Amino acid sequence: MISIRKTIIKEIIYSLAYNLLFFAGYYLVMLFFREYSMVISILFITSYLFLLIPMRDYIYSRLFFRKSPIRDASWNSIENRIHQIVDYGDIFQFLTDFIRETRISGLRVVLYKPYARVMYYNSMGRRKWISVRKPEPDGLLEFFRKNPSIHRFEDFPEIFRNYFSRIKVKTIFPIMIRNHIVGSIGIADILSEHTTGITEKFARRLALVTENEQLKKEISQGQFLEKEFTLARKVEALLERKEDVNRCGYIVSKIDKGWKQKYFPALFEVNQNVYTDNFFSTEKEGQRNPECPYFIIIARLSELSHSSRTMQLFSVQGYFLSIAKSSRNITVLSSRLNESLVGLENGKIQLDGFLMQFYQKGIWDILPFGKNLGLFQENIWKKIPRTPALGSPEFRTPSPLSISHPDLLQLSISGYPLLWIGKEIK
Repeated sequence: MISIRKTIIKEIIYSLAYNLLFFAGYYLVMLFFREYSMVISILFITSYLFLLIPMRDYIYSRLFFRKSPIRDASWNSIENRIHQIVDYGDIFQFLTDFIRETRISGLRVVLYKPYARVMYYNSMGRRKWISVRKPEPDGLLEFFRKNPSIHRFEDFPEIFRNYFSRIKVKTIFPIMIRNHIVGSIGIADILSEHTTGITEKFARRLALVTENEQLKKEISQGQFLEKEFTLARKVEALLERKEDVNRCGYIVSKIDKGWKQKYFPALFEVNQNVYTDNFFSTEKEGQRNPECPYFIIIARLSELSHSSRTMQLFSVQGYFLSIAKSSRNITVLSSRLNESLVGLENGKIQLDGFLMQFYQKGIWDILPFGKNLGLFQENIWKKIPRTPALGSPEFRTPSPLSISHPDLLQLSISGYPLLWIGKEIK
């Protein structure tokens, strides 16, 4: 409110100075050319209305409505609103507010589904749609697919730089669904690092909305829900490990009450494959090296989507079992798993949960990721601080929690205790 009041006061002062200069010039001219007072008056009024007023408005827009600093509160509001976008109607209003907040000169959104069309936004946030037969040059989509992290137009090959210069675009963000390009966002300015990060998040959200819109158009909402829940029940049965894990005096088991009460699909898996690299090789093929750690994952999706929720966890299960074969410790496993989710899934699959590693000598390493996590140890529930979700570009592998010879551990996600680890009773 204070910044708006200051802006209004500055406008009044500049407007007063501008008009004083104009009328001072008018007075001086009239002093020397009184005999032409009628003609001079008409010329001055005409120039004031059709030339000086538009020029004044342009100067004001450059002074008061361009390149102004963006407050942290504005940034937080923009980031929070990205997660609230669920359909195309939300996108239109968000882009209008985004342009006004970031003070960019213009924005160009291209979507190829269900047909190729381009949406232009000017610096005031007004938009218009244009349907085109072929909006992009040959090879650009393939370049996007192979180089999704390149955004500045000068980093593109010359043939694409010429095209971007022609359409007045300086920063480009591909809209990707499972490594397929379904559109792009072009901005007329070079963006700051913070604005680039915000736009990347919006591009991922727009990709998710586009995918959901495609699914809604292919089948009716009722059929969609029926098929989704039927598939979810079948796949979720594969995600929940039925038997307990008995390893070197410890038992790892699901907490049935928590699994029945939870409202979200979750993954619980243990790798039981024989390591094949030289580090874990044994003399007898097919025999597990007793020094090799067991890896355990229990996780849920950080943000639920309308499309194939359990299928996304099914993909995570495959990544986990595959990568765990050649991982020597939990740090390497988490790093490789995050790289696969970011690179192959375009950051769409993000997880909250735990990765665990158990050695024969009785040491448990636990690596939490995401939000709403809890750990029960020594008769005390501990809330684990929030960290970036596994599968997000912001994820950095933290140091795992190392627990030696625990009597009992319980792990919870979103307030539901789902897993317990205890010593075997002999």
